[in-house]
Amino acid sequence: MVSVFWVWQEPEARRRARFHAQLEIEEVSEKGPGPGWAGIALVRGRVRQIFRGQESLRLGDSAHFEVWVYSVGDKGLPRGNEIGVERDSVAAHKHVEVFLNGDPPACRLVGTGFKAIDAPSRRPHLFMPSLLHCWWIKRRFFFRVWWLGMMRRLTAGRRTSG
Repeated sequence: MVSVFWVWQEPEARRRARFHAQLEIEEVSEKGPGPGWAGIALVRGRVRQIFRGQESLRLGDSAHFEVWVYSVGDKGLPRGNEIGVERDSVAAHKHVEVFLNGDPPACRLVGTGFKAIDAPSRRPHLFMPSLLHCWWIKRRFFFRVWWLGMMRRLTAGRRTSG
């Protein structure tokens, strides 16, 4: 199933992902209620470029994972932080770059670590955060939560005193 992450967890999840690779899509089979509904698609492909995980994943190996797919106006869209990918972006491209966990060939997509690309490349298209960047995003997220809490308390105090 598709992983769910909070905004501040996503960079760390990418850092901890077992694999970062580019795949050539061989087949996309959709499991869902039918036309007009969002559903889960099983994406099967062959590894064409590996950025992390060379010890378990080799060029030419098969890998597959699930991802939410939808078209504009579909019912049953993913909720919360589950990622959804437009059907057209998967169908129009023959390659994807992904962050994956699991044991090949059966893998799980990590957070929003999915990008349809035109062709494999030597350089990654998806951002790989550093430890410092992960720390900064987490710090910034919690500071904003704290700040919003303080503002609510201040405005609540003004409403009751007036």
